[in-house]
Amino acid sequence: MTDISLRAVFQRRPYTNAVADGAIKVPGVKIDFVEVDLISKAMSAVCDLEYDIGEITLTDYMMCRNAGKPIVGLPVFVTRNFLHNRIWYHTRSGISSPKDLEGKRVGLKSYPQTAPFWNRGILATEYGVDVGKVTWVSLEGAHLREYDPPANVQSAPVGATLAEMLETGEIDAADDPGRPWTDRDEVWSHDPDVIKPLVPVGKEEIADWYRRTQVYPILHMIVVKREAIDRRPTLVADLFGAFVQARNAWMANITNPDAFRQRGRDIVGSDFLPYGVGPNKATLELACKLAYDQAVTSRALDVEDLFDRDIIELRA
Repeated sequence: MTDISLRAVFQRRPYTNAVADGAIKVPGVKIDFVEVDLISKAMSAVCDLEYDIGEITLTDYMMCRNAGKPIVGLPVFVTRNFLHNRIWYHTRSGISSPKDLEGKRVGLKSYPQTAPFWNRGILATEYGVDVGKVTWVSLEGAHLREYDPPANVQSAPVGATLAEMLETGEIDAADDPGRPWTDRDEVWSHDPDVIKPLVPVGKEEIADWYRRTQVYPILHMIVVKREAIDRRPTLVADLFGAFVQARNAWMANITNPDAFRQRGRDIVGSDFLPYGVGPNKATLELACKLAYDQAVTSRALDVEDLFDRDIIELRA
């Protein structure tokens, strides 16, 4: 069978570089890798089917499946993190507990973005917040252009930053305002008596949450255009195997993980970057529920809606 050439875009990481560079081969495939500085800049193009292989967010993927896009997800979850400490509030907002967010204006980068998506889920499941009663003020739209956000999502003024809106009282609270979310190189400095974290959660509390739920929030994943699979029926298994091989080689020799991955290893254990549907089923099931609850998807999906049977059976 003749090799096929496939355009691919995903973030370079120690555990994906070997696939990007071709050091680990995908049988019958020539990877035409496209370099990007930030993968988020390419995610709309992946959702628009401009790449054969790409990296998008878990919420992007659920929205694509909900919309019937011919995109197939691989259970190659390349980034994940615990998202408990993201909400900061203005002390003159009348907020003193998570429930007080109801009826307030809370800023975020993008409503369906995975990090605030998971944080809203934590607010709902752990603190009883009705996130539908919060007005979410979004700096950006979705990567999937067809997505229509719910009525309680508003667009922020053009050029605004979360930090500025929070400090001036234009919003009452914000999801991760420490990043300016602009092209400027700046550091957010704030008055700690005016802007405070809503729920300061330590590693022990996060570890307890993980033990109770077995949920390790997924952020980004690898997807493949359906047309590419039609051209190469073994592509799914072969590409999955290549990413697993690259991950395993890195994990076997890891000596200095960054802070996020170190925290993941401390809480989850040695397999802190699990691939495959099976080890991630609890996380995926909760994600499907939250997506419908938050109107990220218009219908209730389940794991079988996200992944074909042969993909569910893949083992890392």
